[in-house]
Amino acid sequence: MPGAIACLTRPADAPPRVLLHHLSSGDTSVLACAGAPLLAPDLVSRPEACTFRARDGFQIAGQFYPPRSGPAAADELPPLLVLAHGGPTGRTNTAFNARIQFFTSRGWAVLDVDYRGSSGLGRSYRDALRGHWGERDADDCEDAAYALVQMRRVDPHRIAIRGASAGGLTVLAALTRGSLFRAGISAYGIGDLDALARETHKFESRYVDTLIGGPEQRHARSPIHRVNRIRAPILLLQGSEDRIVPAAQSRAMVDALRAARVPVAYVEFVGEGHGFRRAEHIEHALATEYAFLCKTLGIRSAEPLVPLEIDLP
Repeated sequence: MPGAIACLTRPADAPPRVLLHHLSSGDTSVLACAGAPLLAPDLVSRPEACTFRARDGFQIAGQFYPPRSGPAAADELPPLLVLAHGGPTGRTNTAFNARIQFFTSRGWAVLDVDYRGSSGLGRSYRDALRGHWGERDADDCEDAAYALVQMRRVDPHRIAIRGASAGGLTVLAALTRGSLFRAGISAYGIGDLDALARETHKFESRYVDTLIGGPEQRHARSPIHRVNRIRAPILLLQGSEDRIVPAAQSRAMVDALRAARVPVAYVEFVGEGHGFRRAEHIEHALATEYAFLCKTLGIRSAEPLVPLEIDLP
């Protein structure tokens, strides 16, 4: 349209939309929306940009989403779900995120961490993960969560961590390195770095060289060889047709966890690859995550939970 600019926006409080801005009048109208608002405006948790000091003094960035509703009493601190993004050189964003709002609308606080290695914060920030993937990212997530504990914004006894793909490695590594997290969720996450280098597609097969190092470092940093250090229960979600992190890797991780007597639940989605695409699988995976967290952290749910079997030692 002459004299107007169309743009795609991703606001923090609503699904994506296409806007039309008229240059002459300055008026802006909505051309299309990705869907109707999923929550009433007063139930949407808006992100708070935060910085935290890591144990070595590094400044960590993140987005904190306070709970907007839920069963918590007025004097009760909320449970916290820490999110570790993928990549690992991805980044957080403040666009409306239905997963985050799912939890904040049920009384949870959510912390989306830009751990070292994240993009968008400068080259030195991104390069700070080189040679330390599976170490600094995991510690940054724990340190950011601990900072919220010190601020008395979250319950220190009900903190979980969740990540997918590369974020899954961060989750598993965090559970081997610290004790703050009481549960972990890894969706098609990396548990064996040797297997990743050996079995994934050519484009990412050498990705770990600069982020981890050679075979000795890969072996030492792989959570599958450190399961005896894990005390928290773990939920693994996996697609049967994943070519980046094959299902065999997650199954091997489950076997190792069971052998180490770590409480574990495993759900494999037939026909799914690296990231779930079918609506019913996405819905079931989210419901499974919520059920797992409620059961392992002792949280009462106001709604029925999906059946979930957790292998207990």
